[in-house]
Amino acid sequence: MGDPEHFVEIDTEFALAADAEWTAQLAPVTTPVESVEHEEPEPEPEPEPLPEPEPELLPEPEPVQQLLPPLPSQAPLVGAPVHAVAVAAEEPEVEGPGVEGPEGSVPKAGIPEPEPEPEPEPEPGHEPETAPVPDSDPETEPEPETVLEQESNLAGSDSRPNTGPIVEARLCRYGHPNPPYRSTCCDCGATVDGGPCEVARPRLGAMHISNGDVVDLDQSLIIGRAPSLSGNQGAPVARLVQVVSEHGDISRSHVEVRLVGWDVLLVDLHATNGTVMVREDQLPRRIGAGEEVLVLNGDVAQLGDGVSLFFDGLP
Repeated sequence: MGDPEHFVEIDTEFALAADAEWTAQLAPVTTPVESVEHEEPEPEPEPEPLPEPEPELLPEPEPVQQLLPPLPSQAPLVGAPVHAVAVAAEEPEVEGPGVEGPEGSVPKAGIPEPEPEPEPEPEPGHEPETAPVPDSDPETEPEPETVLEQESNLAGSDSRPNTGPIVEARLCRYGHPNPPYRSTCCDCGATVDGGPCEVARPRLGAMHISNGDVVDLDQSLIIGRAPSLSGNQGAPVARLVQVVSEHGDISRSHVEVRLVGWDVLLVDLHATNGTVMVREDQLPRRIGAGEEVLVLNGDVAQLGDGVSLFFDGLP
C-alpha cells in the first residue's frame, strides 16, 4: 500500500478539480437567469394606421322637371356615412318628428310626399267665376236623326218610308208625317205641332193574312184565289195577292184594299159569297156587292174557307 499522505493529496486535488468543474457547469445557467430577472422587455412596435378608403362618388342624377315647389334643404345627419350624406343632400326632406341624438333632436330625412298646390287667392272685389253645371251628359247631343231612331225604337213602331203619292200632312217634332187630323204621331207618339205641308205618303200599316203572310199597305191590293186587273178600273196599279180556297168559297178577284189619301178602304168586287167585316165592340156585318167600307186599325175581313185579313198599324 502506498503512503497515506499521498492519497490525501490525490483526494484533495480530485475534490478541487471536481468542484471547479461543477462551478464551471453552473456558471452559464445562472448568468442568463439573473439577466432575465433584471432586464426590461422591449416595447412592441405600434401597427401602422391603415389608409382610409376614399368615398365613392355617386353619379349625378339627371335633371327632372319639378312639378312641386322645392322644399328647404336640410343639413346632413351627424355621423352619417358618406354615401348616405350625398343622397340626403340631393333628395328633399320631409318635415316630421325628429330623431333624438346626443346634441338634441335632428330632423329625419326621407322621401317627401307630394303636397297639393296652393289655390290662388281671389283678388279683392272680384268673385271667382263658377263653371256652369250641365243639365245632362256633357257629351255632344245626338242629331235629330239619332233621336228620331231612338224614339221610334222605344215606341215599338216600324219606320214608314215615304214612297207613295203626294199628300197633305203635318209633321211631329221628329219629322214623322201624319194625317192633318192627328194630334199625336203615328210612329213615335210625340205631339204633332207642325203646320200643314205636302209629303210623299208613307206606308199606312200592314195586312196580316190568316196563312201567316204579311203585306205592307204602301199601295192598293186585289185579293182572291186568282186575282187579276182585268175589269178593275179602280186600282190600275194594284198589287195582286193570291189566297188558297179549298172549297171555292173565295172568288177569283174577291176584294180590293184601296188606298185613298190617308184612308184605307175595303171594296167588295161582287164576290159570290160576299165579305164579312168584324170590328171591335160591334156585330159582324156583311158588305154588299161593290160596297166600300173605311177600314180602321184592328178590323178583320172574313173572305170564306177560313181565310181572313187583319189590319194593323193604320193611322
